[in-house]
Amino acid sequence: MRNGSDENCVRIGECRWPKVLGRRQVNVMVKILDDTPPGVFELTSTDLPIAKSQHNGKSDEILTFSNYQGGTYQDGFEINFKLHPHLDYGFFVNDPDEPGLDNALAAKTIDSSGHCPAYGETWYGFSPTGLSQDRRTLTVENPNDSLQYFGFALFFAREEETEPSLCCDPIGDNENSQLWLS
Repeated sequence: MRNGSDENCVRIGECRWPKVLGRRQVNVMVKILDDTPPGVFELTSTDLPIAKSQHNGKSDEILTFSNYQGGTYQDGFEINFKLHPHLDYGFFVNDPDEPGLDNALAAKTIDSSGHCPAYGETWYGFSPTGLSQDRRTLTVENPNDSLQYFGFALFFAREEETEPSLCCDPIGDNENSQLWLS
Protein backbone atom coordinates (compact mmCIF):
# COMPACT_ATOMS: atom_id res chain seq x y z
CA MET A 1 0.00 0.00 0.00
CA ARG A 2 1.36 3.48 -0.92
CA ASN A 3 -0.21 6.49 0.87
CA GLY A 4 -3.57 4.76 1.17
CA SER A 5 -3.53 3.15 -2.28
CA ASP A 6 -2.84 -0.39 -3.43
CA GLU A 7 -2.41 -1.67 -6.97
CA ASN A 8 -6.17 -2.20 -7.53
CA CYS A 9 -7.63 0.85 -5.77
CA VAL A 10 -7.14 4.55 -5.36
CA ARG A 11 -7.95 5.92 -1.92
CA ILE A 12 -8.82 9.54 -1.21
CA GLY A 13 -9.67 10.08 2.42
CA GLU A 14 -12.14 7.31 3.31
CA CYS A 15 -13.30 6.82 -0.28
CA ARG A 16 -11.87 3.95 -2.36
CA TRP A 17 -12.13 3.95 -6.15
CA PRO A 18 -11.64 0.85 -8.30
CA LYS A 19 -8.61 1.49 -10.51
CA VAL A 20 -8.62 0.69 -14.22
CA LEU A 21 -5.34 0.92 -16.10
CA GLY A 22 -5.04 3.02 -19.24
CA ARG A 23 -6.76 6.13 -20.52
CA ARG A 24 -10.54 6.55 -20.29
CA GLN A 25 -12.02 6.36 -23.81
CA VAL A 26 -14.57 9.13 -24.47
CA ASN A 27 -16.39 10.37 -27.56
CA VAL A 28 -17.35 13.98 -28.21
CA MET A 29 -19.64 14.76 -31.14
CA VAL A 30 -18.91 18.04 -32.95
CA LYS A 31 -21.75 19.44 -35.03
CA ILE A 32 -21.32 22.45 -37.33
CA LEU A 33 -24.45 24.59 -36.88
CA ASP A 34 -23.30 27.43 -39.15
CA ASP A 35 -20.41 27.15 -41.61
CA THR A 36 -19.98 30.90 -42.04
CA PRO A 37 -16.39 31.49 -40.78
CA PRO A 38 -15.34 31.17 -38.02
CA GLY A 39 -18.31 28.78 -37.56
CA VAL A 40 -20.89 27.95 -34.91
CA PHE A 41 -20.65 24.55 -33.23
CA GLU A 42 -22.39 22.28 -30.78
CA LEU A 43 -20.48 19.72 -28.70
CA THR A 44 -22.25 16.74 -27.12
CA SER A 45 -21.11 13.65 -25.26
CA THR A 46 -22.62 10.83 -23.25
CA ASP A 47 -19.14 10.12 -21.81
CA LEU A 48 -18.05 13.55 -20.58
CA PRO A 49 -19.81 16.45 -18.81
CA ILE A 50 -20.07 19.53 -21.05
CA ALA A 51 -21.33 22.79 -19.52
CA LYS A 52 -22.21 26.08 -21.20
CA SER A 53 -20.73 29.35 -19.97
CA GLN A 54 -21.29 32.98 -21.00
CA HIS A 55 -18.34 35.40 -21.02
CA ASN A 56 -18.18 38.82 -22.70
CA GLY A 57 -21.30 38.01 -24.72
CA LYS A 58 -19.80 34.78 -26.08
CA SER A 59 -21.05 31.31 -25.27
CA ASP A 60 -18.32 28.80 -24.40
CA GLU A 61 -18.51 25.09 -23.80
CA ILE A 62 -16.48 23.63 -20.94
CA LEU A 63 -15.47 19.95 -21.03
CA THR A 64 -14.73 18.55 -17.57
CA PHE A 65 -12.11 15.82 -17.23
CA SER A 66 -12.14 13.87 -13.94
CA ASN A 67 -10.17 10.66 -13.55
CA TYR A 68 -12.93 9.45 -11.17
CA GLN A 69 -15.87 9.64 -13.60
CA GLY A 70 -18.28 6.73 -13.53
CA GLY A 71 -17.08 5.33 -10.19
CA THR A 72 -13.75 4.04 -11.46
CA TYR A 73 -10.35 5.68 -11.52
CA GLN A 74 -8.54 5.88 -14.86
CA ASP A 75 -5.31 7.68 -15.59
CA GLY A 76 -6.25 10.41 -18.07
CA PHE A 77 -8.30 10.40 -21.26
CA GLU A 78 -8.27 9.45 -24.90
CA ILE A 79 -10.86 11.67 -26.58
CA ASN A 80 -12.36 10.96 -30.00
CA PHE A 81 -13.72 14.18 -31.45
CA LYS A 82 -16.22 12.99 -34.07
CA LEU A 83 -17.37 15.50 -36.66
CA HIS A 84 -21.03 15.12 -37.57
CA PRO A 85 -21.14 14.98 -41.40
CA HIS A 86 -21.50 18.47 -42.86
CA LEU A 87 -20.88 19.09 -46.56
CA ASP A 88 -17.25 18.20 -47.23
CA TYR A 89 -15.66 19.53 -44.03
CA GLY A 90 -13.08 17.53 -42.09
CA PHE A 91 -10.37 18.23 -39.53
CA PHE A 92 -7.68 20.42 -41.08
CA VAL A 93 -4.34 18.66 -41.62
CA ASN A 94 -3.31 19.82 -45.10
CA ASP A 95 -1.11 22.80 -44.34
CA PRO A 96 1.14 22.94 -47.43
CA ASP A 97 4.14 24.01 -45.34
CA GLU A 98 3.78 21.48 -42.50
CA PRO A 99 1.06 18.87 -42.97
CA GLY A 100 0.11 16.93 -39.85
CA LEU A 101 -2.10 16.43 -36.83
CA ASP A 102 -0.98 19.61 -35.05
CA ASN A 103 -2.84 21.60 -37.72
CA ALA A 104 -6.16 20.15 -36.52
CA LEU A 105 -5.74 21.18 -32.87
CA ALA A 106 -4.20 24.02 -30.90
CA ALA A 107 -4.06 24.06 -27.08
CA LYS A 108 -2.79 26.30 -24.29
CA THR A 109 -3.23 26.87 -20.57
CA ILE A 110 -5.53 29.74 -19.69
CA ASP A 111 -3.61 32.86 -18.76
CA SER A 112 -4.04 36.65 -18.85
CA SER A 113 -4.21 36.51 -22.67
CA GLY A 114 -7.40 34.41 -22.47
CA HIS A 115 -8.33 30.87 -23.40
CA CYS A 116 -8.19 30.92 -27.21
CA PRO A 117 -4.97 29.36 -28.50
CA ALA A 118 -3.37 30.59 -31.71
CA TYR A 119 -3.19 28.30 -34.72
CA GLY A 120 -0.10 26.12 -34.28
CA GLU A 121 0.10 26.56 -30.50
CA THR A 122 0.70 23.30 -28.63
CA TRP A 123 0.53 22.15 -25.01
CA TYR A 124 1.76 18.74 -23.77
CA GLY A 125 -1.45 18.29 -21.73
CA PHE A 126 -3.78 18.02 -24.74
CA SER A 127 -2.25 16.67 -27.92
CA PRO A 128 -3.50 14.94 -31.09
CA THR A 129 -2.52 11.31 -31.60
CA GLY A 130 -4.57 10.13 -34.58
CA LEU A 131 -6.96 11.02 -37.40
CA SER A 132 -9.38 8.81 -39.29
CA GLN A 133 -8.83 8.45 -43.03
CA ASP A 134 -12.02 10.43 -43.80
CA ARG A 135 -10.75 13.29 -41.53
CA ARG A 136 -13.93 13.14 -39.39
CA THR A 137 -12.50 11.69 -36.15
CA LEU A 138 -9.56 13.31 -34.35
CA THR A 139 -8.09 11.39 -31.39
CA VAL A 140 -6.52 13.47 -28.62
CA GLU A 141 -4.64 12.42 -25.47
CA ASN A 142 -5.19 14.22 -22.17
CA PRO A 143 -3.01 12.81 -19.37
CA ASN A 144 -5.03 14.96 -16.90
CA ASP A 145 -1.94 15.16 -14.71
CA SER A 146 -2.49 18.63 -13.27
CA LEU A 147 -5.34 20.79 -12.03
CA GLN A 148 -5.66 23.10 -15.01
CA TYR A 149 -8.11 25.14 -17.04
CA PHE A 150 -7.01 25.14 -20.66
CA GLY A 151 -8.26 26.36 -23.99
CA PHE A 152 -8.19 24.37 -27.17
CA ALA A 153 -9.27 24.93 -30.74
CA LEU A 154 -10.38 22.40 -33.33
CA PHE A 155 -9.70 23.49 -36.91
CA PHE A 156 -11.77 22.42 -39.91
CA ALA A 157 -11.47 22.88 -43.66
CA ARG A 158 -12.78 21.50 -46.91
CA GLU A 159 -10.53 18.95 -48.64
CA GLU A 160 -9.03 21.42 -51.12
CA GLU A 161 -8.42 24.28 -48.64
CA THR A 162 -4.83 25.01 -47.64
CA GLU A 163 -5.74 26.80 -44.42
CA PRO A 164 -8.50 26.22 -41.88
CA SER A 165 -11.77 28.04 -42.48
CA LEU A 166 -13.68 27.06 -39.31
CA CYS A 167 -12.58 27.07 -35.67
CA CYS A 168 -14.31 25.62 -32.60
CA ASP A 169 -12.67 26.85 -29.37
CA PRO A 170 -14.04 25.30 -26.15
CA ILE A 171 -12.47 25.20 -22.69
CA GLY A 172 -11.13 22.15 -20.85
CA ASP A 173 -11.15 21.67 -17.08
CA ASN A 174 -8.65 19.10 -15.78
CA GLU A 175 -9.73 18.20 -12.26
CA ASN A 176 -6.96 15.77 -11.34
CA SER A 177 -3.26 15.46 -10.83
CA GLN A 178 -0.94 12.58 -10.12
CA LEU A 179 -0.57 13.57 -6.45
CA TRP A 180 -1.20 10.85 -3.90
CA LEU A 181 -3.47 12.01 -1.09
CA SER A 182 -3.62 10.34 2.32
